[in-house]
Amino acid sequence: MYIVGYPKETKGYYFYSPSDLKVFVSTNAKFLEKDYMNDFVPRSRIVLNEMSGDTIPREVAQPNPIVSSDPAQDQQPTIPRRSGRVRTQPERYIGLGESVENLPDDDDPYTYKEAMEDVDSRHWQKAMQSEIESMFDNKVWSLVDLPKRIKPIGCKWVYKRKRGMDGKVETFKARLEAKGYTQKEGIDYEETFSPVAMLKSIRILLSIAASLVLEIWQMDVKTAFLNGSLDESIYMMQPEGFIEKGQVDKVCKLQKSIYGLKQASRSWNIRFDQAVKGVLTSAKEWLAKQFDMKDLGEASFILGIQVIRDRKNRTIALSQASYIDKILSRFSMQDSKKGMLPFRNGIKLSKEQVPKNEHEEQFMSRVPYASAVGSLMYAMLCTIPDICFAVGIVSRFQSKPGPDHWTAVKHIFKYLKRTRDNMLVYSGGDLVPVGYTDSDFQSDSDSRKSTSGAVLLLEEEQLYGGVSSNLVLLIPPWKLSMLLHAKLPKRLFGSANS
Repeated sequence: MYIVGYPKETKGYYFYSPSDLKVFVSTNAKFLEKDYMNDFVPRSRIVLNEMSGDTIPREVAQPNPIVSSDPAQDQQPTIPRRSGRVRTQPERYIGLGESVENLPDDDDPYTYKEAMEDVDSRHWQKAMQSEIESMFDNKVWSLVDLPKRIKPIGCKWVYKRKRGMDGKVETFKARLEAKGYTQKEGIDYEETFSPVAMLKSIRILLSIAASLVLEIWQMDVKTAFLNGSLDESIYMMQPEGFIEKGQVDKVCKLQKSIYGLKQASRSWNIRFDQAVKGVLTSAKEWLAKQFDMKDLGEASFILGIQVIRDRKNRTIALSQASYIDKILSRFSMQDSKKGMLPFRNGIKLSKEQVPKNEHEEQFMSRVPYASAVGSLMYAMLCTIPDICFAVGIVSRFQSKPGPDHWTAVKHIFKYLKRTRDNMLVYSGGDLVPVGYTDSDFQSDSDSRKSTSGAVLLLEEEQLYGGVSSNLVLLIPPWKLSMLLHAKLPKRLFGSANS
């Protein structure tokens, strides 16, 4: 299949099928860019030279000047000469262009072999054994002979070190996931949609809890997806490292959903919805009988967000100080200066500010621009809304960023370093939604479009009485963000040291 465009009225892609000579629309797609590049046979001769271990290999293509006069020889495909040198993976550049640092030594293993060779191999082995035991306890599969004309899907191990609020490793997690990208729609699955809890929903819940002085408790369903039942017949290869002796040729027929399947989240949601309907009281005790669960106690750490509750003052504060420290260290900004604003006034960014010469291109090739923007976006969605405008601007240039764009990203990091101890505080009061919005005029020099900004607050009405009169004039959204930050520091933003 080949992608040929995008539909205007619906989501998805236009695909062209060479076998059927048809163009159709589909929302489910996986682009095999790497596989296509590996199968591509270049028409020009590739000359590979030996390079040192610290140098990233590059291919130099030269046209083939040899022309055969024999027609029979012209019909034979030219096989490119390949280097016998062992290929090594290029180094990962995660730091700034000025200071490139390697990832820490405790990176999670990517494959089963890496896990067995890791310094914590004993912990990984124990974690995998626990995962397999959960599979057997839930009767996830049964070993059967593979039916004819059926191709089983693969599976892989995914490893993760779970860390606490202090950054120390608490547990080692090994999860067996199916390679769901090999599933075929209409054969291996039908519907995949399932509701997802958004971060803003959690924040609204915390705001309501602060206002009504409600209790907040956490519960975690162990191997949640393993509780969902399957309606389709799906066959999977046996997991690496746990192949049954004497039954090497058999495959796993899945009876329940497993992580990685396209319908896994939907199957789990259906199972969970059936289990909790009609339950109004004693929810914790009832769920503990239905599922293998762990009581996490009062909510204190949700998705990397520290929850600090002051019952006396009826407030709930959210802090991402540990996450900010993590991303500052990851992108080598822990020793940088502190910035006053997330976006400097008067700075204009455009798509024309691409690398102008070879030096700038080499510099930007080592810059983890997309990764940095993604890290900032997560912080923005969770507890730091005052960087919304700045992150929205720098995210426009991820396809071809230049040095000026990267400078703007670093400026946001400097601002986070100064506001590291600020918290998003929900105070107990009447829940009155208040919103502010504003727009500039054609600030985008590339599209000549205006940039708008909006703030929606769920708090006391009198909290914002001094702000509304200052929002009559049209001002850029960054000024709106700074105005709100300046007018509402005591109620919206607290300090972890206070």
